[in-house]
Amino acid sequence: MVLLKGNEGKRHKITVNGHEIDAVVSIEYAYEDYTPTAPNDFDYGDAKENAKYAARFRDGGDLSNVMVTVTVRAKGLEGVDHLGGCHIRDSHFETDIMDVVSQYEMISIASKELRKNIIEAALELRSFLKPGPRGGGHYV
Repeated sequence: MVLLKGNEGKRHKITVNGHEIDAVVSIEYAYEDYTPTAPNDFDYGDAKENAKYAARFRDGGDLSNVMVTVTVRAKGLEGVDHLGGCHIRDSHFETDIMDVVSQYEMISIASKELRKNIIEAALELRSFLKPGPRGGGHYV
């Protein structure tokens, strides 16, 4: 995986049970081996157009097939969203990846997973706490 330049450690606020948490977002990509086939991967309704589009992925072509991964981290936990099979124009690589992240709401999905993971961890760790003296506070 390669970290997308300019997106290292972007700050993102999420709210968990009324508490605002400062999270860090990273956006990564990995090239996927790919031999496109129509109509499985795309279909322009014409064999000639399909062949023309498929050729854009070969050596010297202007398209790459990548997997995009968004990770949101906070409090030692993370939420992740992956999307493979993204056809990205080499000449607009970073812009196209950010368009995929936006269009498929990947930061939101990864944030929801992080929120779920924080709540699950808190509930699991609750069993380690004992009531403090006279019912006040908690201690381990």
